[in-house]
Amino acid sequence: MAVLVYFRLESTHLPGLVAWGLFSGLVLMVAGGILLSREVARPVQAVLEGMQAMQEGKGPVRVSTVAWDELADLALGFNNLARALEAERQRNLELYRDTVQTLAAAIDARDPYTRGHSQRVGAYAQLIARKLGWDSPKAYQLYITGLLHDIGKIGVPEAILQKTDKLSPQERQLIESHPLIGYEIVRQSRALAAHLPGIRHHHERLDGGGYPDGLKGEAIPIEARILAVADVWDAFTSHRPYRPALKPTEVYPRLLCEALDPQVVRALGELWQEGALDALLEEAQRTTGQPSMAATEGSVPPGHPAHSMSKTE
Repeated sequence: MAVLVYFRLESTHLPGLVAWGLFSGLVLMVAGGILLSREVARPVQAVLEGMQAMQEGKGPVRVSTVAWDELADLALGFNNLARALEAERQRNLELYRDTVQTLAAAIDARDPYTRGHSQRVGAYAQLIARKLGWDSPKAYQLYITGLLHDIGKIGVPEAILQKTDKLSPQERQLIESHPLIGYEIVRQSRALAAHLPGIRHHHERLDGGGYPDGLKGEAIPIEARILAVADVWDAFTSHRPYRPALKPTEVYPRLLCEALDPQVVRALGELWQEGALDALLEEAQRTTGQPSMAATEGSVPPGHPAHSMSKTE
């Protein structure tokens, strides 16, 4: 008991330096443990965040590796998986694009005067979208919509599509049904849902004179407003059975009307002035059928859909 009391009495007089050293050591141990746990947790957290980003479709993700062998193996394994998934995603995108292009070409081939039309409309729309400041993925998505915009014409007889004289009310109604037909076809696929507004509304006009829903102004989706300008531009600068292709200098003033979005038209005009549309314009005149001799004066038969800018072309 005497010894214990002596020790306790002596311990109360430990030098301050020794006490501070013990306290500092304890603090360093706690801090070291916290830092070590963070160092271990950081790469694991990075992998988890990378997996979340990939799940949200944010493209290829890489995480940094660390010197710890097991953690490095985890990060490297994740990076290898990310590369494999990205390669597979790219292959699927190419297959998707090729399939849509083939389908569009098959539809356009039904009429020699629209050969390559969907491809060009998609290309024009993509260029316009980029000019308006859209990012590359969103503009490319609009290109695909352009490829699909006339898919509904599969439900319109070739005899009506190629008709050069006046359409009957029933024939006109059938032609004007193609956006709805296309909409119904494409909406069967959830993967194509983003393209539905452009397909359904590319014949709407700002003044409400379009179809199928008679939308006005900004009620028309921007995708459809861009496609409308691209569609009209390609129609006028390509040969048609009732007239030869018009020159861009003739076409552009026609687009400056109440039916089409002026901001989109201006973007197209800037691209034209820059020469960015030259290759597409040359392709249109090279690949579309030549007009008949009776149409060389540029006439359009009364009652033909092309007679009214606000509704077709």
